[in-house]
Amino acid sequence: MIIIRPKPCAICGIVFQPTGNKGHCCSPTCTLQYLSKQDGECRVWTGSINGKGYGGIRINGKQYKAHRVSYEIKFGPIPEGMLALHKCDNRMCINPDHIFPGTSKENTADMIAKGRDVRGEACSWSKLTDQQVNEIRDKISVGKRGVLKALAIEYGVSQSTISDIKRRRKKRPE
Repeated sequence: MIIIRPKPCAICGIVFQPTGNKGHCCSPTCTLQYLSKQDGECRVWTGSINGKGYGGIRINGKQYKAHRVSYEIKFGPIPEGMLALHKCDNRMCINPDHIFPGTSKENTADMIAKGRDVRGEACSWSKLTDQQVNEIRDKISVGKRGVLKALAIEYGVSQSTISDIKRRRKKRPE
């Protein structure tokens, strides 16, 4: 049987009872400090990272996003259904002053306003190159009835995609 003895917190020195063999800190506040470093204005997470590039912190056996925990420690709970957005656009930043609550729509608008969205052939799911889109527009401008269906077959996309190209509709949230 392994006995885990009380030990001092790596940050504040308070003696606490670790819940596992990796318990270096007495609280989430101390853990956030222990597993991060200052990098300019940002406080960068150095602990575990999830598949989307956000820091993760375990509290009472449950996993949370480190930037959300940091914000909530300083400012209180993030309202239900809201995200924790970054002013600095650094997913690893846990500086609570760089984080603000917002909706998914606001997050998308922020991404587009800052030029971080991917459009055209730069999208991994794009079926057409920018050159092909321009060719389609040229063919539509001189085409006759039924040209949308013919172009859809020619380029291997749906007729609605050709229609979106004609109307210059973007395949991303506005």
